Amino acid sequence: MSAQSAMSDSRRYRGASGADRRADRRTRLVAAGLEMFGTKGIAATRVDDVCAEAGLTKRYFYESFESLDTLLEAVLAAVMSGLAAGVTPAIEAHGWHDPAPIFDAALRPLLADPRLVQLLVVESSSGALAERRQQFAEMAVDLWLTS
Repeated sequence: MSAQSAMSDSRRYRGASGADRRADRRTRLVAAGLEMFGTKGIAATRVDDVCAEAGLTKRYFYESFESLDTLLEAVLAAVMSGLAAGVTPAIEAHGWHDPAPIFDAALRPLLADPRLVQLLVVESSSGALAERRQQFAEMAVDLWLTS
């Protein structure tokens, strides 16, 4: 870490450190990415759209992400992590002998948020996202069978 970077991390602005502000901006950009990718679609989303949704400038976008593709990866990771966090307790509690609670835990977030369906089902039906969807399915099966 450079001396200037270390100094800016130690400076507080409205009570938040530089690292905290960067983390907050990244979180806002990921949330905006989910909104844009999940409503407009990946192909129709531009950096300007994400920045407008997040209320941030392009400077902050590029401080956190190299491109829309890297934002998309972060959005997918966040969505999949959230789904896994909801499903894992059901798998641990019920194992593979009783799949109903597991399916409920997996489907409830999808039914509650149409953006997730758009992203995980519609947008990931082809291309690089299809591979990520397959990886998620394999991870879910592994979790289910190892409990």
